[in-house]
Order: sequence, then C-alpha cells, then structure tokens
Amino acid sequence: MDRSPLFLIIMGAPGSGKGTQSKLLASQLSLQHISSGDLLRNAVSQNTPLGQEIKSYLDQGKLLPDQLVWKLVHEKLDELQQDTLLRKLSFLSRSENGAILDGFPRTVAQAKLLNEFLCSYFPDYKIILLDISDEEVLNRLTSRYICPSCQGIYNKQQGFSRCPKCLVELTRRSDDTPEVILDRIQTYKQETQPVLDYYAALQRLITIDANAPTQQVFKNILDALPESNYTIHKKSCCDCCDCDCYDGCDCEE
Repeated sequence: MDRSPLFLIIMGAPGSGKGTQSKLLASQLSLQHISSGDLLRNAVSQNTPLGQEIKSYLDQGKLLPDQLVWKLVHEKLDELQQDTLLRKLSFLSRSENGAILDGFPRTVAQAKLLNEFLCSYFPDYKIILLDISDEEVLNRLTSRYICPSCQGIYNKQQGFSRCPKCLVELTRRSDDTPEVILDRIQTYKQETQPVLDYYAALQRLITIDANAPTQQVFKNILDALPESNYTIHKKSCCDCCDCDCYDGCDCEE
C-alpha cells in the first residue's frame, strides 16, 4: 500500500525551537524543509519579478499582503506537488518523503489558502505547535549566541566563543533583551492565536510541550505522528551536532 507523503507545519513562539525541530525532522524523516523566510530572502536576492514586488513593500516599510506571500509559498508547494506526482507516475525514488513548512501561515487568510491547497494534495497534513512558557523563552533567548557567517545558533551553556563550523566569533542579537523578547511574545500570541483556533477547529493541531530538552521534544513529536506516515533515517541530527542518532543538542531556534 502506498504511503501518503507526510506534510507538517511547525508553529511556536520565538525561542520554542522551530528551526531546530524543523531541521531535525527534515533530516531524520527525509522531509524537505521549506522556510517562508528563506523563500522571501532568496526571491529578493535573486531579483525575481516576485522578489522585486516583495522588495518594493519592504522598502516602504509596508506589511506584505497575504496573497503576495501565498504566491511565493504556493510556487514552492506546487514544485513539491509536481515532484510527488511524478514519483507516483514513474516510480522514481527521491530522498524526500514529504515536507515541513515553517514561518507560514501567519494569518487566518493565509491558513485558509494553504488549507485549500493541502487538502487536495496532502490531505493528512498536521500542524505541530511547540508550546512553551514565557519564562523558558526568556531563558533561551537571553542565553543564545549566533554565528554571523552561517547563522548557526548556540547557547551559553555550550561554552562556545567561536562557531565550531566557521571559527567566527559568536555574537548576540540586538533584540535578544528581556524587554524586546516579552514584546515579541505578546505580538506572537495576538497574531497566532486566531490561526491556532482555526487549525484546532479542523482537528489538525498537535500540541507538543516545548519546555523539555530538544531530544525529548523531538521524540514527543514522533510519538504524536501516525507511525505509518514516516520512517526514521539515521543522520546527523542538526548542524551543530555530529551524533548519529536523534538525541539532538541544546541549541534552540
């Protein structure tokens, strides 16, 4: 029996570990990692017609319209859907078994557009909510350091002064202060709750305790997914960890 491709959307507050868990899930389950932020940056840097339109809004300090962001994400999802269809028709073997999306949707309007597409091609899609306390977010974000070269994220407990990959001195984000972090948390809650309510009504929301260590969060996600939808592939679990398991590390994004 053919296994339906796994499609996950990961959501959570700043510091909840979305980036870390996305990389971990993509690596271990052979999923394609789709980041809306990366798509936006790539479109602008490559000066595509869509990128030019996005840049015009950003240069004016305006919010991007839902339809514009959806158009960018839809292009990537359409590529994924076409690849999935091609594999079914020609029995081609590809490494990806589905995809994980982070950074989108951010509004109910975007969620509805995405739902219409996914119901047609990935009907069993799920939303993974990384639920984390405000106190833990503060603790993580005020303790994190970033490599300005590869954008790798490390925490103070790891004891690195330089990026172990690039050997570049680690820095702090200027907005990783308690005051700014608390403001970001409140903004996240106000903007995201309607989206979460929408997905809860569709019975697609899976809530995971993200206060736990990275490896426990990852195992909890796997436990919450239907086993028939994935196969674990032993790989290095993230960029700052060389282990050959899915025990993870203590970095958080």
